[in-house]
Amino acid sequence: MSRYMATQTLLSSTMASSQNSTVWQGLAVGCLDRDHNMKSFGEAERKQFLINATSPHTMGACQSYQYQTQCLGWPAPLQNPQHVLNQTAMRLAPPLLMVNSIWDYEASYTWAINALSQAPTATMVTRYGDGHLTYVLGGEGTRIIDAYLVNGTVPQQNLVIQS
Repeated sequence: MSRYMATQTLLSSTMASSQNSTVWQGLAVGCLDRDHNMKSFGEAERKQFLINATSPHTMGACQSYQYQTQCLGWPAPLQNPQHVLNQTAMRLAPPLLMVNSIWDYEASYTWAINALSQAPTATMVTRYGDGHLTYVLGGEGTRIIDAYLVNGTVPQQNLVIQS
């Protein structure tokens, strides 16, 4: 057993156990695509103090924060940072369905609203709940997504669902 195993919890990120570990691919994508805006351990420490005070249950345990801390000192520059979508191309896009929960710890509701504002053909469905995945819940969201994927049925804009 590794000396680290005793300190891991369900919220711990996976540790790379070899040079060929699959952990590196996900981390590389995150570090090359996201501007994590932290330049030092001191900044991370201050941010963790704030997170502990404002989010006492999760203490920042999410993919975004994982990238912010694990990408400190990343040796390569950003390759595909967040940017405003090309509006000419987005006006030509087919109808898009966006589904987001209000308390999504991986893709915040604020991000979803921003993406919606850049996609004129998009319809937003909001799940009043938490978590990142709506489809696997098997509820109203699953039925809406199935109807969209199978028949192209687009629900009313700004629909709020419970499951």
